[in-house]
Amino acid sequence: MRKIFLFLLSVATPVLAQAQTPRDTLSQVMDDHWNWWLSTHPVEATARGVRTYDDRIYDLSLTARAAQIKAEQAFVARLEAIGETMLAPADRVNRAVLLWMLRDDIAGEAHQAERLMLFTTYYGWHQGFAGMGDGLPFYDRADYDSYLTRLSLYPKQNGDASPSPGRRSRAAMFCLAPSSAIMPPPSAVSSRASRKRPASTSR
Repeated sequence: MRKIFLFLLSVATPVLAQAQTPRDTLSQVMDDHWNWWLSTHPVEATARGVRTYDDRIYDLSLTARAAQIKAEQAFVARLEAIGETMLAPADRVNRAVLLWMLRDDIAGEAHQAERLMLFTTYYGWHQGFAGMGDGLPFYDRADYDSYLTRLSLYPKQNGDASPSPGRRSRAAMFCLAPSSAIMPPPSAVSSRASRKRPASTSR
């Protein structure tokens, strides 16, 4: 009998060890998401002390963007599989916030602004790259070697930012379309300029 008991215990122990509560599952998803985010934002990872991706910069290619959306959809599916009612209030908030962030980025792909418009009048990838060193550590030779490696990757990043006619045409549309609303056509400007200013009347 004792041998039978020990055998059953040895079989049941791994099963019990693998059993996870909803909170455990949520924590695992959040940890996985954070590690994934760091891998897709290597410069920010270095700035936060994670040195695994010191030889990388942000991938602006359309292929990378598609992979990011696919990964985010997988995280959404994992979060939706967690029963919200079985979570503590604080965990519900964490789940809801992460779901909102993921769904918002996925929804943005519908109009492709993030995918196709990589610069505005306020910011562009070239400006971000120029200021990259501001948040990086420079304590030893490895830090400088990492920075030099990243500098060498800029030509590829710059090329990835506009590799296809589709991205260039859509980016031009995003940038130029609003100008019609705030800038009158040249004919209107010349017409207004040719008008005589009304004579002032003195009191």
